[in-house]
Amino acid sequence: MQHAVDTAVRDEILDAPVATALALVLLKLEAGGPHDRSDIVALAEAQPVLGTFDWRDAVAAPLPRLSSCARAAWNRVAPDLPRWRPDRDSL
Repeated sequence: MQHAVDTAVRDEILDAPVATALALVLLKLEAGGPHDRSDIVALAEAQPVLGTFDWRDAVAAPLPRLSSCARAAWNRVAPDLPRWRPDRDSL
């Protein structure tokens, strides 16, 4: 949860800090329910629309600090996530 707070980005419309996609994924991994897995997949699929980066590689840095259950959840969901390549998919 600390990562979500530390990396939140201020949203002009909401006038409030908002968690990044990576922070949401880390929170969902710790929560660990079936709906959380679905949320992670949906977030990965939404990257081209959201205009954010493919955060899959970025999960590697904080992963060792997550619980063993969260790390196991990542190992189960990561192979199913699409990769967004802006150079190809944004055309």
